[in-house]
This record gives sequence, C-alpha cells and structure tokens, in this order.
Amino acid sequence: KAMRTGSLVDSVKKYNAGGNVQKVNQNNLLKLDNETEEFKVQTVSLNLGKIIQQERSALGLNRKELAAKINEHES
Repeated sequence: KAMRTGSLVDSVKKYNAGGNVQKVNQNNLLKLDNETEEFKVQTVSLNLGKIIQQERSALGLNRKELAAKINEHES
C-alpha cells in the first residue's frame, strides 16, 4: 500500500535469512557408515498373487471393489 501511494519503503535484510542451510549431525552419519547389517524387504511369492486373483474372480469382484472392501488402495 505504501508503494502505491508513493511513500518511501524501507527494507532490511535479516542476517543469514533464507540461506536454506541444512544442519548435519556428523555422529549420525558416522553411525550409518559403520552399520554393516543388511536389511531386506520381505516379499510374497507370485503364487499368493495368483491365489488372490483367482479368489477375487470367483467372488465376482474387480480389483477396485476388492481394494474398497479391505480398505486398501488399488495397486
């Protein structure tokens, strides 16, 4: 509003404002580097997927309807 009326506008840059600096904790990085345990995501066999598909078809449901019944997203 001040600029529209022709008044002087004063702006002051704050010290280190908007630097987008991320602080890194070196201890956490060291722990990650020293970690030797391997993690594996457990998966299910393809056979289970086929069984689910057969049962879904036997019930006359499509993927979207089955997902809605079990409160999951369709994948």
